[in-house]
Amino acid sequence: MQVYCGDSYEIQFEATLEDGSVLPLPAGTKVYFGLKLDKDIADPAVLSKANLAAGGTETQATITSEAAGTFSVYLAPSDTDDLTPGETYEYDAAVKLTTGDIYTVGKGSVTAVRRVATVPVP
Repeated sequence: MQVYCGDSYEIQFEATLEDGSVLPLPAGTKVYFGLKLDKDIADPAVLSKANLAAGGTETQATITSEAAGTFSVYLAPSDTDDLTPGETYEYDAAVKLTTGDIYTVGKGSVTAVRRVATVPVP
């Protein structure tokens, strides 16, 4: 996946268990998202997001269907503006259920791309 520096993005996730079955996300489930250059280095994430239950805001991450186990993470222009063009970043998403169980439910990578058009920011 490519991310244009300074653009807005919505990344959608479907929480599933190892057997492929849906992992429902009941009220109170905490959603976490992290993006960094190297997942194997114990440095802080370049970008972290969380839903309201996890101390974030509804503009960072939102459960879109409890029964279907789906949620979205939102990247604002200010989030992607500081990414370095040409660098590939790794990300993952995890949920913490009200039972205390934690599941990593998505992972991947994005390559930052410089936008050609100049878009003024108010």
